[in-house]
Amino acid sequence: MKKILISFIFVGFALSTFMGLAQVSVTNLPSTVTPQSLLHIHDNNASGQIFQLTNNTSGYASPAYGFVIQLDPAFKTVFRNQSDNPGAGISFQTKTGGTLVERFTILNNGNVGIGHINPGYKLAIGGQFGLLETGASPTFFTAFQSADLSANRLFTFPSDYGVYGQALTTDGLGNLSWTSKDAPLTFSNGLARSSNDIKWGGFLTENTTITQSAAQALTFTNAGTGNLTFNLTNTGDFDIQHAGTSSFYVNNSGRVGIGTNTPLYPAEFVANTGDQSNAPVLKVENYSTSTIGQNIVGIWTEVNSPSTSGNPGIAIQAYSAATTGAGIGAWGETSGTTGRGVFGWADHSSGVNYGVYGMTSSPNGYAGYFQGGKNYFQGKVGIGNINPDEELVVGNNIGSGWSLPAMTVSGPSGGAIEVGTATYSISMESGTVWNHARIVSNGSGGFAQGDVEFAVGHIGIGTGAPTAKLHTVATGSLKAGYFTSSGTGLLYPTLLSENTSTGAGVSGYFTSAGTDATFVLGQEATATGPLFKAFGANGGEDEFRIESDGTTKLYNGSHVLTIMLDPAEFGTAEGGQITMFNGVGETSIAIDGDYNNTGYGRISTGELEITGGADLAEPFGVMDTENVKPGMVLSIDPENPGKLKISAKEYDHCVAGIRSGASNVKPGLILRQRGTEADGDQLVALSGRVYCLVDASYGAIEPGDLLTTSSTPGYARKVTDHAKAQGAIIGKAMSGLASDKGLVLVLVTLQ
Repeated sequence: MKKILISFIFVGFALSTFMGLAQVSVTNLPSTVTPQSLLHIHDNNASGQIFQLTNNTSGYASPAYGFVIQLDPAFKTVFRNQSDNPGAGISFQTKTGGTLVERFTILNNGNVGIGHINPGYKLAIGGQFGLLETGASPTFFTAFQSADLSANRLFTFPSDYGVYGQALTTDGLGNLSWTSKDAPLTFSNGLARSSNDIKWGGFLTENTTITQSAAQALTFTNAGTGNLTFNLTNTGDFDIQHAGTSSFYVNNSGRVGIGTNTPLYPAEFVANTGDQSNAPVLKVENYSTSTIGQNIVGIWTEVNSPSTSGNPGIAIQAYSAATTGAGIGAWGETSGTTGRGVFGWADHSSGVNYGVYGMTSSPNGYAGYFQGGKNYFQGKVGIGNINPDEELVVGNNIGSGWSLPAMTVSGPSGGAIEVGTATYSISMESGTVWNHARIVSNGSGGFAQGDVEFAVGHIGIGTGAPTAKLHTVATGSLKAGYFTSSGTGLLYPTLLSENTSTGAGVSGYFTSAGTDATFVLGQEATATGPLFKAFGANGGEDEFRIESDGTTKLYNGSHVLTIMLDPAEFGTAEGGQITMFNGVGETSIAIDGDYNNTGYGRISTGELEITGGADLAEPFGVMDTENVKPGMVLSIDPENPGKLKISAKEYDHCVAGIRSGASNVKPGLILRQRGTEADGDQLVALSGRVYCLVDASYGAIEPGDLLTTSSTPGYARKVTDHAKAQGAIIGKAMSGLASDKGLVLVLVTLQ
């Protein structure tokens, strides 16, 4: 040991005196001295080289030395044994189990590593860090330790002390700062975890109260994805009070009470708002601005009972405990222009379910009561009927099977619909009491004494397309109208028809398409009065009368017309006569229904004036009749005796006449004999004035020109060859036509 001590003294001397000048060797084996060594200490009896001082950066690698100080040109690098970290300033290592372990390192940049070969900070400690508590007996120390990390962790501390009462907080990224004592105290990742329990401050060993001062706020902020949990696992309850009274209470059974600390239900709200307006016990409000209104829900309740019979549960129940007065169990209200105060929906597509179900236990109560505005029901509605077959059924279904919206009122004895007041009403009734349907109007005079007014455009009976105020249609042996009464005189007729128009009004109009009479008057055997009487504005005297014996008389202050329908008065076996008289009582017009028993009638008069037309026409059968138009020229058809055809030949000697009716000029006299060849369906003017189709391309037409047939079918033309026109002249033009085709007024004079 003394030898080694002398050697270290010598080493110190050599370092101060001979460094870089010569080799110094302390060894018993000279062959081990390397030429690069400035100082070499070797113990051949020990493990090998003990100490070497060298300035050769590559000469100490082999053999290994116990302690090597290598001096580089800058004299600033020292190694303990060989090292592969040339950037280290000072490195101390120990050999454990044949492996070199770094113990202490000082880098050239000033970073210090304890148990760390390459410290990246001013001080890097690899492993547990302890602070020694000096001056105490026994001695204690404080240890800081962290688990193995996958990356570096950097903490930045504030540069000052802070002030009294402040807390040191972090932003989650390692930046520490002081928090003001007046700021709310918040905890972020500041809770301790033990197993699966999250604890704050450990266990309470005594009753603890946190008092909030007037100026301070106590805030719990949960910005993560985990839950903030208050777990009641024993008999203790959770109680938030206001002025000593429970405001929010959760008991150890999980029941929640607001305004009560004895909740009987999973959630119970108790409050006394008195008679304050709009002060509910619970208010739920949704501020959503979504445009899909049905997705905005204020409150949602749901029952998931698995029961398939009876009452499987009530999602929400409202109850007013008041036994008197107008207590309200549930109130629905909306401020929207198209809102719904209460909306019920049974969304199952089968079964007998109810969107809204109302029920009352009082015979005078209302299971449903609707007031104001409009009430709308979609689908089929039943009153006293749970399976209505129409849109509205009161009582029983009749089963008419209407495909249109319909209403039924029916019961075992019938049904009735009544509309009106206690004084005036009208009802539609049908039942077993009457065995038919009836409409009854009740007036102030009593039952069935009211009046009925139909304020409609048209009423159809037996028809769906009425064309009059009252339009009745009957088929078969039914009567379209039937009137009976027991009134007397003209004041109480069975049927009164009156036209108040000051113009050409008509009080009655009758038509018939049958083989019987259009209008029939009949008398019972006991009747003694006239069969028919007519009055005018002559103070109530008869104007026209048909006696019971069939004689018809017309009056105008005096007897002016007699129609005798009794053949015995004329000494004939059959027939009748109408006689009209002039002012002196002479016969002026006589109409004989069977002249001289020939079966033909005759009218005898001094003068006959016809005001309805301007030509004499006969009906003919015309070939190609579908193309015949009024004003066309027609000729005799040689191939069809008695018939005509459309003329299409110039100067045709077979010309017969002009189709009557053009330009609304109608025939005044029509000659025909039905059932013979002297009949047809086309009226042809043979004389008089009539409009004719003329083609002026053969020459302009002037009044007075003679007209004949042309090659244009149905058209006349001007006569230019008078010799050729003999026997082919239609008539004489009474109006002109300068060119083209058109209508010309013609005086028909066949020549």
